[in-house]
Amino acid sequence: ALHSVGTVNSVGADISTKLLRVPENYVFYLGKIFWPANLSVLYPNEKVQTSAALLAGLLLVVITVLTVWQMRKRPWLFVGWLWFLGTLVPVIGFVTFGHFFVGDRYTYIPSIGLTLAVVVTLEHLLRRFLLARWAGATAVVALCALATSADVPRWRNTFTLYDAALRVGPHHVTYNNRGTAFLKVGDMEHAMADFNAAIQMKSDYATALSNRGSLWTDLGNIEAAIKDCSEAIKCDPELADAWNNRGNAYNRTGEYAKALADYDQSIKLKPDKAIYYNNRAAAHFLLKQYAQAKADLEKCSQLGGQPHPGLVHDLDEAMKQSNP
Repeated sequence: ALHSVGTVNSVGADISTKLLRVPENYVFYLGKIFWPANLSVLYPNEKVQTSAALLAGLLLVVITVLTVWQMRKRPWLFVGWLWFLGTLVPVIGFVTFGHFFVGDRYTYIPSIGLTLAVVVTLEHLLRRFLLARWAGATAVVALCALATSADVPRWRNTFTLYDAALRVGPHHVTYNNRGTAFLKVGDMEHAMADFNAAIQMKSDYATALSNRGSLWTDLGNIEAAIKDCSEAIKCDPELADAWNNRGNAYNRTGEYAKALADYDQSIKLKPDKAIYYNNRAAAHFLLKQYAQAKADLEKCSQLGGQPHPGLVHDLDEAMKQSNP
């Protein structure tokens, strides 16, 4: 499913680094399951520490050996531990998705195995102590409720979520996403600062380059807009927004043929995005290609978009004058 939308990265040449990251990630998930502090929607991509990775690998081996040793007496430990190890395999980080190596959501199913191991162990230890079992269960539920209550505020809105993520650690995608949120509420200054931060962290981050290019267009710096969008296209030729945003910049300079070519490419890459057809209609209109402009506006409406009212009005008037 992830491969179909282009978010699966190749294993790459540096396989040794990816192998070292695997035990680090396993121990990361172990820690987050038993002590869910400093949670984030996007964790910073830390460099692999060889010594830490080897120690993490040693810890995994020791736990595995212990569960195998106890397999006959306490089979739930073996089952729970292998459940945890096995269900994390597809998302443990050897093959990466997008711009991150770990994610809290990947612990949901693996945590069932560890929960089984812990709960059954406690059930056997406290079998004779009914009161202690009830007291322990109540304490666990209360602690979980308190932890959840303390974590909920970061989910209040987009800004609280990304602010909390940046407090855990910087990530170029977090800066870009918060910049997009600032842009939506009209805060261009903070949006520009976040796009700059994202590009500073990852100079070939096409999405942030494209977004900054679009912002430069809104600010009237068309030269900078074209430069950023062209760089984004160079970094990721499949990024439809970059082509669309450069087309918008060309439209501002009166280079309508170039704008039209960029809109064509954006639609070729993502034919179901309504706004692209609205923008291409504008280029067709300025080139006096009224039939094509009308067809694009109709396609925009079919896809659930809202054609620009001014463009619709001007096109109607132009078509009336050209066909009295």
